[in-house]
Amino acid sequence: MTSTSITASVVEQGAPSQNRARRGAAIVASLFAAGALTLGGASAASAATYVPEGEYDVVALTSGFDLQSYDHENEAWYASAGETFKVTDNLIPAEELAGYDTTGGGFRNAYSAATTFELTLVQAPSEDADVTITGDDSAYGWDLVDEFGSDSQTLPASFHGHFDWAFSEDGTYVIEVTATSGTHTDTQEYSFYVN
Repeated sequence: MTSTSITASVVEQGAPSQNRARRGAAIVASLFAAGALTLGGASAASAATYVPEGEYDVVALTSGFDLQSYDHENEAWYASAGETFKVTDNLIPAEELAGYDTTGGGFRNAYSAATTFELTLVQAPSEDADVTITGDDSAYGWDLVDEFGSDSQTLPASFHGHFDWAFSEDGTYVIEVTATSGTHTDTQEYSFYVN
């Protein structure tokens, strides 16, 4: 995240209350000009902490039944909660492709039993935005049509597969994933910035 430092000096003659008002207006104008202040707060893109570029199993369930992500390049679990995946050209490709921020699009079930993964689109750039997740094996896939659309698939124990994630519009998406197996349940929100 980039930090912006702005120094504003305003020297004017006049009544003290007028000077304070002019200084305040000059500081606010400087902040707007520098992009450090926006109406309605910071945009989602500028305020986000991003997952590092690379190949990931975006949705990955550990053997201890904890939803995370899996970083293929470092062969390590990655705690992606609270971070945002960058998406290039409205696609997370199943295979590693040059020029894409996030690739792989994988799902991983390292738990010792079959697990149902329910995905719900809880935030999208518009009511009509959707996400389609498809893989080489047509037996598995998710189609999240419109905001608050949901779909579920049950993946076997030790499942690992890569999928194309197609986003219909640019903007910010949040997908809530709930993993359930027997009495075990875990939920995590995965955030995506598509441009």
